[in-house]
Amino acid sequence: MTSTHKAWRLHAHNDLRFEDVTTPMPAPDGVVVRIEAGMVLSYTNRLLSGALPYSLPPMPFVPGTNAIARVVAAGDNVTHVQSGDRVFLSPHLRGDVPDRDPPQILIGLTATVTTPEALALQARWRDGVFAEIAHWPAACVTPLANLDDKRATELIGLAKLIVPFGGLQRSGLRGGQTIIVNGATGYFGSGAA
Repeated sequence: MTSTHKAWRLHAHNDLRFEDVTTPMPAPDGVVVRIEAGMVLSYTNRLLSGALPYSLPPMPFVPGTNAIARVVAAGDNVTHVQSGDRVFLSPHLRGDVPDRDPPQILIGLTATVTTPEALALQARWRDGVFAEIAHWPAACVTPLANLDDKRATELIGLAKLIVPFGGLQRSGLRGGQTIIVNGATGYFGSGAA
């Protein structure tokens, strides 16, 4: 692993810079990955300009949500992936607390609510995937076993399923139950269908 890498960092609205940043070591519950492909949301420009009223991470931060990546190093408490594994990075991080409505963020994008717990989670995991290297919470890293023959630009389509998956997860849907998807239009809605 190199000591520095390149990343796009937002210093203020309309102030996005491509710069050298220090490559982190993984936290015990984190994974350091090399980005192969990242998704750019259609409204990214509006987000970076401040036109959208999102609760952005503390600046400067690296924007970007979903990615396909390779594990470079895994933290001591991470057991489901190891160095060299190809993975999918989801930005949807839920606080690990016994609460019906735990704090949640979308890494590199927004806190879904602005409670002190959510903002603390966002301050810890603020940097997204618009970089060569990313440090990601292991809870949001999914191994992509037996998919090395697929191009990263194909696999990034999995990002379309993250928002619907979050909705299904939040509903408490379990095996054997039925759900109706109504109004499945647009990018994420069609992913739900």
